Amino acid sequence: MDKWEIFKFSAALGSSAVTYFYGGWSGVLGVLLALVIIDYVTGLFAAGAEGKKGTGPGLKSKIGLIGIARKVFIFAMVAVSHLIDGILGDSHLFRDAVAYFYMANELLSILENGGRLGAPIPPVIRQAVEVLKSKSGKEGEKEDATTNSRNAQGIDVSRYQRKIDWKAVKEDGLSFAFTKASQGKSYRDKTFIGNAQATRAVGVLVGAYHYVDDSAKTPEDARKEAANFVSAIDSAGGITAFDLPPVMDYESNKSGLSKAALTAVAKTFLAEVERLTGVRPIVYTYPSFIGNFSGLSDYPLWIARYSATQVPAGASGWSRWDFWQYSDGSAGGTLPSGTRKVAGIAGPVDLNEFDGTADELRTRFRKKTSVPKEEPATVADGSFQINGENVGKALLFDGKTHVPLRVLANALGIPLRWDNSKKVAYLNNRKLQSVQLVEGIAYVQLRPIAESYGAEVSWDSKNRIAGLKTKGDK
Repeated sequence: MDKWEIFKFSAALGSSAVTYFYGGWSGVLGVLLALVIIDYVTGLFAAGAEGKKGTGPGLKSKIGLIGIARKVFIFAMVAVSHLIDGILGDSHLFRDAVAYFYMANELLSILENGGRLGAPIPPVIRQAVEVLKSKSGKEGEKEDATTNSRNAQGIDVSRYQRKIDWKAVKEDGLSFAFTKASQGKSYRDKTFIGNAQATRAVGVLVGAYHYVDDSAKTPEDARKEAANFVSAIDSAGGITAFDLPPVMDYESNKSGLSKAALTAVAKTFLAEVERLTGVRPIVYTYPSFIGNFSGLSDYPLWIARYSATQVPAGASGWSRWDFWQYSDGSAGGTLPSGTRKVAGIAGPVDLNEFDGTADELRTRFRKKTSVPKEEPATVADGSFQINGENVGKALLFDGKTHVPLRVLANALGIPLRWDNSKKVAYLNNRKLQSVQLVEGIAYVQLRPIAESYGAEVSWDSKNRIAGLKTKGDK
């Protein structure tokens, strides 16, 4: 038998084997084979690069043999699934489902190799992983435990992530990031300013968050924590340097406060931050904690829930979220499950998504100018009453009640200073970020300031009366 005959015999034998074990060759099997080869080769390159850097074991023959054995096992499992198809008479149902499963895993492994090499990964490739997983039958899993591929993806970080390569983070498809600014009455995260500046520099939308400490037991404690938070924000360029609203992270009650006391702390903190920055804050919390609050559902919600996308039952009035933290990077951390490594960060990091695209995120929280401007006197108006007595005019801007700043400050006993040359107001020595000028009179939003100082606010829509009840008045 000459060489040509041997070749033809070998080809015929191989074709018969492929037909028997795989039902014939197909495009699905061809793509799987290509991904297996690419994964193996890029894995070798990544191992070699890590070996040179001293961050990994490098290339070793034993590791290489184990990798080959795993690839052989993949095709063995595809063959087994085809044999099962033959028994059940289901054409290529199981074979293709198993092939899609391994294609998704090989593609994920290729992405990880790219991350180890420091190569940027197009976001569309990550979406391809989701498509392959759905074809493998993954759509049978809990639908509410998966993320939406159109939604903007982001992270939240603190000093625990140490040094971050924000350029790599952006290239990995992340659109936004929240970075820890402060905790309690005095603590500042040492990485906050650097993270905030670096994030803005690469074009990732950035926000700041504050962790409410267990030492906050009273509204006065909450005001001090809010002052610490806003001071930290000021140190990083002020509220206008941030794309996203400030965040109150409230998730712990080691002091054993009642629900009413927890709500009082939360309301005071949120109102004070809004008063000092002119921006309505976001509430971050957990399903096990959200039921402690009441009357906060007007604030945007950022929920940490790793098992489902919906706001949990008993969510104190919230029916939807703006941001969803779906993983801590080690539990349920990718799309839709498992773990995900974000390029540019060593170790796990909290993973989040916004309920909308990146463009919708920019629009959702686009800040209005904080520079006072003269408004026409034709703005819809009403009357302002303090403890039942009429004290002046109330104006509506964008549906929010504004009252004369000086009248409000006097009623609450708060020191006020007005810099007429700069048209800037200082309340209790803190600069107000949002002031409206009407016929030379400074107006401010009533509710955030009043509630921050323990006063009660009411609105009589029929008679257009804004009411303020100060402490001690019955």
